[in-house]
Amino acid sequence: MFGDKEKKVPKAGFFVMIITMVVLLVMSLASIFTTQKKIQTVTGEGTNWSSYAQTVIVIASVVCYVLFWVCGKEKRKNVGLSRNAVGKSILLVAVFIVLYFVRLFIWTALKQVFVNDGTNAVGEMAKVLFSPQSAYIAFSILITFPLSFTLFLGEEYGWRYYLQPILQKKFGLRRGVLILGVVWGIWHIGLDFMYYAVNSGPMYFVNQIINCIALAIFFGYAYMKTKNIWVVTWMHYINNNFALLFANGDTDLFQNQTVLASDLPFIILGASVLIVFIFAPIYKEKKDKPESEQGNEQNVA
Repeated sequence: MFGDKEKKVPKAGFFVMIITMVVLLVMSLASIFTTQKKIQTVTGEGTNWSSYAQTVIVIASVVCYVLFWVCGKEKRKNVGLSRNAVGKSILLVAVFIVLYFVRLFIWTALKQVFVNDGTNAVGEMAKVLFSPQSAYIAFSILITFPLSFTLFLGEEYGWRYYLQPILQKKFGLRRGVLILGVVWGIWHIGLDFMYYAVNSGPMYFVNQIINCIALAIFFGYAYMKTKNIWVVTWMHYINNNFALLFANGDTDLFQNQTVLASDLPFIILGASVLIVFIFAPIYKEKKDKPESEQGNEQNVA
């Protein structure tokens, strides 16, 4: 960001992102030592501190989006923020959404068949998915991406734009992206043991590794196909937020989940719809094509 003085970069946008992360860190620490109050938000029940954080994220996202938009093509291209292959990017996002639900259906159906606890899990899932409320939530998630993208752009910029090419250059296209998936999963270890699954942390951690490898493969595929960091940022955002469809907007349901060893085969089979992309032809190429060969940038979101 500040190294090459001759290289034009969107410093203002990156500066806002850094300040936002610092503010959110301070707020996270403050929430530990103060009383958190339950409040009702537009997406369901939450806490006062989560509402404060979301307000900061929305403001920062709007400001960053404008700054990255008006900075010009050259600055965006110099830092990998070009909006390349827009049509292909939109198609890949649509494919990811379909695969998201296919993966969920496979996991749910297999568990219902083999565990057979007497519940109609597939029917309940379909009931939730095809309800007017879910349609509203899903639509809201998709169109509010510009209001919440900063956290996901920051993460994807590190994983896909920076680390993926380094690992692929050193270990090869396939092994590089697989290693990235493992590292990405390990990066979540704190959340796994202290938030998502306090009582079944080890199994949830294995589940996290499986899911991160699967997502790394598909996200890596999409990024290699488009050289568009925005497409994988949007996918990451969708992957995290579509869980709200099954939580009725209550993010507390994500805490203290239970994952059993017997769940892992179903999780792997569900994730296989993304894992199979490791055999895509693009992963057989010896190296990535230069970004300049990916096509001209188009000025659309």
